Amino acid sequence: MKKKISKFILIPLLICSTISVIALSVKAEENRIDRTIPQTKENASGTLKEKQAQLREKIESKKDTLKEKALEKAKTRIANIIEKTIKKLERIKKRVANMKAISGDLKTELNITIDRKISTLNKIKNTAQTATTKEELESAMNSFREELKNTKNIIKDSVEAIHTTHLENIIEKIEALVPKIEKRIEDIPDPSLKKEAEELISKTETQLAEAKTQLASGSLEDARKTTKEAFRNIKYALEIVKDKEVAND
Repeated sequence: MKKKISKFILIPLLICSTISVIALSVKAEENRIDRTIPQTKENASGTLKEKQAQLREKIESKKDTLKEKALEKAKTRIANIIEKTIKKLERIKKRVANMKAISGDLKTELNITIDRKISTLNKIKNTAQTATTKEELESAMNSFREELKNTKNIIKDSVEAIHTTHLENIIEKIEALVPKIEKRIEDIPDPSLKKEAEELISKTETQLAEAKTQLASGSLEDARKTTKEAFRNIKYALEIVKDKEVAND
């Protein structure tokens, strides 16, 4: 996930480079055109001045055309970058919808957040596409940069919410196993094995409580490790129970 999110860092650089390259290209073309205009002499005839004026008019018209083309090219590229961000959010939304581990309330909350972000990005994209000046396009770019920061946070929060809910479900399943295994431990005739199994169950309960606390404080990775230890302990306890049940049979 980190590799995917890191792509967002390149987007502002791509936008800036697009405008810079286009601006330089237009300037270079303007300089080339200017060099084609003959220099006016003090004793130039009226006909020469008239021709020069006509030539300058054509050149200015060509410059305007070049600027319009450059602006359209920049608009298209920026709109495409925004569209890619929107599609990424739509993929996350689809993933959230297909996650069985996520509660209905959490799905609704995430969907609302993602939908709002998509709506905002679509408005910015429309602003970029309808821009008629470089200043208007730059304004849309700045808005997109700000929204991009928030978008990365939405993606991060969505992924964490998915993992947190999944871990909560695992904890609940382990907790549901505890009383069932405790009941089977009571039938173990060997005192030492019975005590070992009981200690494993006690550790499991302590670790599950710790994992819940870690989740509540936002320590997802710590909670994952603690839950894994709890699962290992209850697994060992269950193996002791099963071994004795097989031996008794």
